Amino acid sequence: MSKGLFEKCLVKDLRGCNFAQEFLEDLFVDGNKLYCRFCNISIGWKNKSTVTTHINSKAHQDFRRSYVTANRNDRQQSFHTLLVVANEKKQIIVTD
Repeated sequence: MSKGLFEKCLVKDLRGCNFAQEFLEDLFVDGNKLYCRFCNISIGWKNKSTVTTHINSKAHQDFRRSYVTANRNDRQQSFHTLLVVANEKKQIIVTD
């Protein structure tokens, strides 16, 4: 994961980015949300305890283990990311 992600972080309160950096293998920031790359869910980032509770949960550990076993590199895209990509493609197509 590149450092550029954190430089472009759109989270108004940068704690979400800090948590993502601390748990770099497990979390990523997309738009203004913090996501778990193994469970494909957004996680509340206002309290660090919410993040650590999720990271230490049995469900997360099971998803992480199965993800690593399958050696998958895919991740679910957020609606925000889909809109950004769609708008970029629309601009390329419209320009004549």
